[in-house]
Amino acid sequence: MQQWLYLQMWTHPDLTYAGVLDWRPGKNLAPLSEGTSAKQIRDLIPLLQERRFVVLDEDTEEILLRSYFRHDGLLKNPSTAVSMANAYASTGSNMIRGVTIHELLRLREEHPDWKGWTLSQVVSIMKHPAVDPLSIPGFGPSSAGRVTPLIAPKPAPEVAPRSTTTATTTATEASLLADAGEAKLKESRLPKSWAPTPAHFALAKERSIDIAAEADAFRLHAETHDRHAARWNAAFTTWLKKARPSTAAAGSDSWAGLRRFGDS
Repeated sequence: MQQWLYLQMWTHPDLTYAGVLDWRPGKNLAPLSEGTSAKQIRDLIPLLQERRFVVLDEDTEEILLRSYFRHDGLLKNPSTAVSMANAYASTGSNMIRGVTIHELLRLREEHPDWKGWTLSQVVSIMKHPAVDPLSIPGFGPSSAGRVTPLIAPKPAPEVAPRSTTTATTTATEASLLADAGEAKLKESRLPKSWAPTPAHFALAKERSIDIAAEADAFRLHAETHDRHAARWNAAFTTWLKKARPSTAAAGSDSWAGLRRFGDS
C-alpha cells in the first residue's frame, strides 16, 4: 500500500516541478482507490517518511517527494530547470524549501555539468538556506537503528487496492500480467484510478520507454475509442511492447525501483 501511494503521488497530475503535492488526502489521493479513506492514506505516510521517500509539512499541507530532482532529470534541461525554480518559489513550507535546497546541493556536486545550474533563476534559489532532512523528526531510520518492515496496515473490508506486484529487473511475463484486482474477466472501461504497476516501470526502463507519456497516450486512446477490457494491466503491457524507445525516456533513469528511490 505504501508503494501504491508513492506511485500515485509521483504520477499525480498536480505534482509540481519542485516535486511537491498538496497534502489533502481526502480530496486528491483517497478518491484514486474506491473505498479508501483519508485516514488510511495518512496512516501510510509515517513509514514513507521513515524510509526517506517523502517530507510532509502538515502546517502548509504540502508533501515533498524527496528524490524527485534526482530521478526526473529536470536540471539537465534549461526550460524545465526554470519551471522547477518557479515551482520552488510557490512552495509555502520553509522546511520543504530547505530540504529541496539540500537535495539540489547534493545533486550539483554529483552532476556539476548539468545546464540548469547556470541559469539565474536556479543560481538565485541555491543561495537559500538548506535543511538536512535527517534533522526532521520521524525522517530516516528509527532511534533503535532499524527500519520498520514495509507492511501495509489492515485495510477496511471495502477497500480494493490495485496490484501489489513488485518491480524487479527479472520480472517475468507472469508478473507483468498478474493483477489480483482484475481477477474477474468482465470487461469494463479504464478505471479513473488506474496507474501503471511497478512491473510496467521495470519493462519501460528495460526498453527505454517514456512511461509517463505512454500512460497518458494509453488513457487518451481508451477514452477516445471507448475501449473496454477485462485486464487493463495486461493491455498496457502490450501497449508498452509496441511503443518506440525514447531518447528522453523517464524509464532509463527515473524508475529504477522504489527501494533505490528511498536509498538515494
